[in-house]
Amino acid sequence: MMKKTVVTILLSASILALTACGSSAKKADSSTASAADSSAGTQSAAETPAPTATPTAAPAAPAGGTVLPAYRYTGTDPFREEACNVILADAAKNFEPSDVTIPVPCIFQVDGSDEQDIKVWGSFQVYNYELDGTTLAVVNGGNTPGLMHMMATPDGYACTSFEQLLTEDEEELNRITGGNDEIKALFSGYEEYADLLRLSLIKDYVDANKLSIDSVRNMNGEVILLDSINFNGEESGEAEEAGGEVTPQVRFESAEGNALYMEYDESNEIYNVYLEFSGESFEGNAYYADGRMDIDGTDPNGDPIYMQAISNGDHLVLTVTESSWDGAPAGSQYVMKAYLEA
Repeated sequence: MMKKTVVTILLSASILALTACGSSAKKADSSTASAADSSAGTQSAAETPAPTATPTAAPAAPAGGTVLPAYRYTGTDPFREEACNVILADAAKNFEPSDVTIPVPCIFQVDGSDEQDIKVWGSFQVYNYELDGTTLAVVNGGNTPGLMHMMATPDGYACTSFEQLLTEDEEELNRITGGNDEIKALFSGYEEYADLLRLSLIKDYVDANKLSIDSVRNMNGEVILLDSINFNGEESGEAEEAGGEVTPQVRFESAEGNALYMEYDESNEIYNVYLEFSGESFEGNAYYADGRMDIDGTDPNGDPIYMQAISNGDHLVLTVTESSWDGAPAGSQYVMKAYLEA
């Protein structure tokens, strides 16, 4: 077993009031989105409607300095891309300029069953940074959980309105989720997931712009070296090959005794995933995109089960996004520590 240090990041307590919808993200097949069996509540004072959903260019991030380029989302998730556009446009109105503003679109669930009203639940965060040598230092930021309504356009997806989660009481959660218990559960315990996503997006920004930035400093003074974080869920990249085709990676275990073990199948360029939950074993495949791992598997009853995870090499935060099996119900979340396999 290898001893490691868990990364902990301080989330800003500031509240960001998202008000800008109407930009457009590149369209993908919405049939691949997880369909949540719920309907959103009617518009209220917490919802900010946009009069039209005409595609616009991604807004420029606030830029107080001249040394850093504005943030642009470079991933492949169209809903995350549109959420970034919305967050950046709002940040430009509500924060003083900084060296760079980086959004954190922590999406919990997407219901793409209606292309004219695609529902995207999540925690929509933003952080402003100043460059201090080779370190990005957090200046301020905010978090607005809620529900973004999007629609399909000829050029992609556009946010049409946003319903903010004003409190965490049951009545407010029911308004945002339509009373769907599985989605309501996703609005708690997501902080570690969001932390790792934030670091992943920072690393993507640094790499895309070929910047000489090697660390992030949080508001509590904690410094995280970007090179110490492995966003692909692998232990180190130095694992020995087995048979020339399958490379053993790492085993993750939770405090509840659940476990996940991954192997990389080089011939098929996918990860084979073996899971042990509630005393049952099952398998699946994993794919990496935008710093997260998407797992498609078959539960012990033979039904589909879908999970998402973000890892920093030392541990991962695993969220069950769709499941009919009681051993790993939809909405459940597990923090799993990493151990090297012999």
